[in-house]
Amino acid sequence: MGQVRNDLFLKQWTEGKNSFKNDPPNAFLTVFNAGTRPTGVTVVLTIPRVAGNNFQYDARILKGTPPSAGIESTLFIDGAGAPCDPQFDTGDAGYPCWAQQAFSAAQPG
Repeated sequence: MGQVRNDLFLKQWTEGKNSFKNDPPNAFLTVFNAGTRPTGVTVVLTIPRVAGNNFQYDARILKGTPPSAGIESTLFIDGAGAPCDPQFDTGDAGYPCWAQQAFSAAQPG
């Protein structure tokens, strides 16, 4: 798992021959409501954009049914080939960003 700032994610959406623009990412949206189990929906994301203070996508549902409302949600984007936040990029192109981040700290001896 890794993180990238929204501004860098949006800027790099179209970069490279294996970009998200050419191969839109799958994502898993979890919606939480009080007193019920979370609901999960698998989607494909396209057309990222900033609208005011919000980061938005168009989404096509692949699996699941989203609830009509929710109090909180989490979006996990499949980014195996996604750009890496420079803060975590160790320059090892053999590993995706999440792996570079996970293994960049010194391992206990």
